Amino acid sequence: MALEAVILPLYLIVLPYLYGVPRLGSVATILAFAVPFVLSVAALGLLLAAIFRKPIAVQLVFAAIGLPFFFLAGFAWPSEAMPRAIQLVAILVPSSSAIDGLVRVAQLGATLPEVQNQFLTLWGLAAFYACLAVLLEVRQRDKRRA
Repeated sequence: MALEAVILPLYLIVLPYLYGVPRLGSVATILAFAVPFVLSVAALGLLLAAIFRKPIAVQLVFAAIGLPFFFLAGFAWPSEAMPRAIQLVAILVPSSSAIDGLVRVAQLGATLPEVQNQFLTLWGLAAFYACLAVLLEVRQRDKRRA
């Protein structure tokens, strides 16, 4: 997460400025929206690491789910054209809410109340994945003690 604290402002603030990408949103709002995204992705990573105990297994799982996550985010295929069941699954992927919210905040100048659904979804995902990861770790620790 310390690495992401450096990379995220570079991607969201510095590079769009250097490439002349128009940005209507304030830097503070962009960074405030990015915090739950980073936390939810980190918690999802911890959850998968708790499920798949070997680092190579985690890498293989992320390699396998990367492309489906890309399509679920509505970036390559419009989410409105997806079946309702797939749209509900997409809510569980942090990038789905983050892409929609960050585009609105950074490029359209939306405020946090205007992207409240995406913002709260990311916070909810962060809490949900973190709780599951902690529960799995506690369970693993109890198994080792027994």
